[in-house]
Amino acid sequence: MQSGIGALVLSAVAICLPGCGTTPTDLTYRPAAQTIAATGAIPMVEISTVTDARKNPSNKIGTVRGGYGNPFWILETKTPVNDMVRQAFIEGLKSRGLLAKTDVAYIGLVVSIERLDSNQLMRREGHTRFNVKAIDKSTGQQLYSQVYEDNRVEDGSFVSQVDGLRKIINDSMQAAIDQALDDPKLTALSVSRPQSAGAPLVTMGSSVEARLATLKDLRERNLVSQKEYEDRRRKILEDL
Repeated sequence: MQSGIGALVLSAVAICLPGCGTTPTDLTYRPAAQTIAATGAIPMVEISTVTDARKNPSNKIGTVRGGYGNPFWILETKTPVNDMVRQAFIEGLKSRGLLAKTDVAYIGLVVSIERLDSNQLMRREGHTRFNVKAIDKSTGQQLYSQVYEDNRVEDGSFVSQVDGLRKIINDSMQAAIDQALDDPKLTALSVSRPQSAGAPLVTMGSSVEARLATLKDLRERNLVSQKEYEDRRRKILEDL
């Protein structure tokens, strides 16, 4: 009897070994069919920065563990997690008609990834936590700050463990993004531009000098990256 159990264990290990290692994948945002922009919403939001504040390596998002809790299968993104989350937020904004199309957006979202991971031992788990700050880009003033979190647990199985792990963390990430982009605070801002400090916001109709001056001010206050500054400056000059 004992030898039979031992043979079964060895067979299971033999089956596992060829698949043990790391599996690259991508997480994507899938807009819900009912996702629509709020009445009167203006496309004036951009994703300013996304920072990976997790303790995990920059690409790791999941672990399948063996009977003793030891990791034997790692799930990683093909690109750094912060880049992937940034793109997911962008797709979410697009689906709501909120993604800025002007040279200088009114509102910048600053996202910190505090948690984005999945795990499977006896159960399969997916966890996401984003800290999101909305910034008035004309003044640098913080409009609000909010944490959005999603945690989910389901029965695990050694059949298609990696596919199941990818699905649960993808669903968790999307749920947290939906919370952030459907927040009434952002919805309220999207139907009337921020006026927190009374400063005029630069639009496509403003003079070239004013647009360049505002863009320079945003760069000096580190609200846009050097690359964003150069790209937007070039676009403004192309309008001449």
